Amino acid sequence: MGVWYATRGDVKTALDLKETARSNAQVDRAIEAASRSVEGLTHRVFYPVTETRYFDWPNQQYARSWRLWLAHDELISVTTLSSGGTTIPSTDYFLEPANEGPPYDSIETDLDSTSSFSSSGTHQRAITIAGLWGWSDDNTTVGVTVEALDAS
Repeated sequence: MGVWYATRGDVKTALDLKETARSNAQVDRAIEAASRSVEGLTHRVFYPVTETRYFDWPNQQYARSWRLWLAHDELISVTTLSSGGTTIPSTDYFLEPANEGPPYDSIETDLDSTSSFSSSGTHQRAITIAGLWGWSDDNTTVGVTVEALDAS
């Protein structure tokens, strides 16, 4: 079972279904199937994932030398950015589009800095980005613990 893009309660309310164990199982299967179908059709996931991703440099994007297009990799935030084995400080790059993101679809090095995208030895996986990837980082609280759990 993966991440769902709707809750059982939302679906049951929209369909005006009564609460039964059988209907719960049916709704759960439908939500799971629909969520996987959305991911399959769009070739992406919309929930946040913390991981490291790698990009070739130079690549076949025909972009300016200071811009890296992330294509289908939507970026929410960067933990570490390195290029050619050298870490680029957060003050030396911009996440774009600045006025619309996150998610961001490109990274540009600050032309007023000494940092740049480069490769060391090979262009393969020359740029490494560790961060939070996905469409958004919206969270919903689903419950609250009323009392601390203890032996009593």
